[in-house]
Formats: sequence, C-alpha cells, structure tokens
Amino acid sequence: MLHVLTQQDLRLVMWSVADGRLTRVAVSDVEAEYVSQAGAGTDGLVRVALSNGEGGVWRIRPDGSASRETVQAAGSEPGHPQGTKSSTAIDGLAFDMAGRTYVAERRPQPVPHHLVRTAGKTLLGRDLTTARESTWATPSARNGFPEGTAGTAITAEGAASLPVAVTPKGTLYAAVTNEQVIAVRPDGTAQHIAGSVEDAADWPEKPFVSRGRGTDVPVHLDPHSELVSDAAGNVYFVNDTYRWGFLPGSFDWTGDVSDAQRELLVTSRAERDQDTEVLQIDPDGNAATVAGHADAVAVHGEWIYLARAFHDDQGGDRVVVVRTAKR
Repeated sequence: MLHVLTQQDLRLVMWSVADGRLTRVAVSDVEAEYVSQAGAGTDGLVRVALSNGEGGVWRIRPDGSASRETVQAAGSEPGHPQGTKSSTAIDGLAFDMAGRTYVAERRPQPVPHHLVRTAGKTLLGRDLTTARESTWATPSARNGFPEGTAGTAITAEGAASLPVAVTPKGTLYAAVTNEQVIAVRPDGTAQHIAGSVEDAADWPEKPFVSRGRGTDVPVHLDPHSELVSDAAGNVYFVNDTYRWGFLPGSFDWTGDVSDAQRELLVTSRAERDQDTEVLQIDPDGNAATVAGHADAVAVHGEWIYLARAFHDDQGGDRVVVVRTAKR
C-alpha cells in the first residue's frame, strides 16, 4: 500500500492507494507543525517524526487516529546521566527489518547537536553535555573525520534536520549536513559516502548511469529531504541540482499515461526554476542518478516512487506521484 501525507494548517491528511483505489483520512490527535521524516514500520502503520510543536514520534492508524510513541532518550544510557525519559525534537526517523525504530534526537544544550540512536543505544553523534568546548568540533560531521572513526565520537552539530535510513544488513545512513551523507557500519565505524565540495562529477546524461564514487558528487539536500533504503542496501535521496539548473530530456517522466496525466507531469516540471535528481548510492559507495523531477522518493520492491508538489492553473496545491522501475 502506498501512503502519501499532506499538510495544511498544522493538520495532516493521509492518502492511501491500494488495488487501484484511493482513500483519504484526516489525521486527528496531533498538530504537525513540522514533519521531519515519515515511514512505515514492520506492522504497516505509518509513523511521523516531529521536530517542533508537539514533537516526538507519532503512530497513525488506518482510521486517522494517532498516538505518541515512547522514545527512550539517549540520556538514559549509561554514561549519559543528564538525559530525560523521552525526547521531543526528532529530526530523523527510520526502521529496520526487525522492527526497531531509529531516531535522530536534537539536543539544544550546550549547542544544538544530534544523537542518532535505537533502543537506548547511540550509533552516531557525541553527547556534548559534559564534553569540553575545545573538543566539540573535532572530529565532527561538519569539519571532517578520518575513515573508521567511531560514530559515537563524531559531533553532529548544527544541522537543521538529520534524515536517516537503515539497510537490511544494519548499516545506518545519515545526512549529517545538507551537503554530505555518512554511513555507520554495523561495527560502529563511520565513513563519508556522499557529498563533495567540488563540482567534480560529470552532469548525468541518462538515468542509472554510474557517476563514480558518491564522494565525488556534489550534494545539496533540501531541509525536507529524506533518506530511504531498499532490500539490496542501496540508499536514495532527493538532491537539489542548483549547481547545474536543469536535467536533460532523458529524465522526463514517461510511460503509459493518459493525456490528462501527461499534462500533470508537464505542469509539475514546468513551474520550477530548477530541477532535482534522485541520487542512489550503492553499498560500495558508487553513485547514479536514477530519476529526476521529484520532491520526495520512496522505494518498495522493484519500484522507485516519486512525488512532486505543484500548483494547478487556479493556484491550488496539488501532488502527483509516479513510479519508475529499478534497474
């Protein structure tokens, strides 16, 4: 089942597509001031992470009712006595195959920073509560770190959001700044896998063609971007192509569509002043542009799902969702 969440005036609406039928329900019991990341758990229920307003992680049932889930704060771990019993500002959310929830918790003191954790165990981010100020910036996600550094030794400081994804083999991916993505392997060591300060990689000409290492590809994630992974261990995210402007025509959405559907696709592209790409990083760190013209991406089975928001001729808010086969 495909779920799409839309938001208006702090309220969410969940649209669902199953067997070709579209349904919608208003989500009650929660005011969603800012949804940082959403996803479906192994029970099939949608969950959203809120980074402000009511905050926390909320489970949405098929009838639209919602309830807050208890998320153990990182401070409840041994060695973190300053923590609280629950977390409010959650800037990233993911689930693994065993049903465990992973969150990126924003901590405001002594400076804003993140801890990415699951079941009370921190995987990425150093708690700065008791750290000396002179050590905050080294090693850090923003200033760099040697490959193989423990994820818990890296300061994840200053990011407005921190989307995360977890692969079936237990690798954690995190967009620690809007210009780089790192991986934390099951052994706890971290590696920079995407994002370059130079315009080193060639501009993609066709979908699915290798662009070399992800560390050679410039990355610029929108604050609303999410990371998603698939069963093969690939990770995907929407990359802003502001450095180049527009994708070539080989990335235009095509397929078996009606004239009305094609008009929506063209309209959703035409009103933008620049394009976006969906970048795929494989488990070996290689990058490929697999789709374009998207504001959000999801993957399931052999399909990549793309969503794009736009305004119709009357200025109304619209969303179009398409899918393309993986290769």
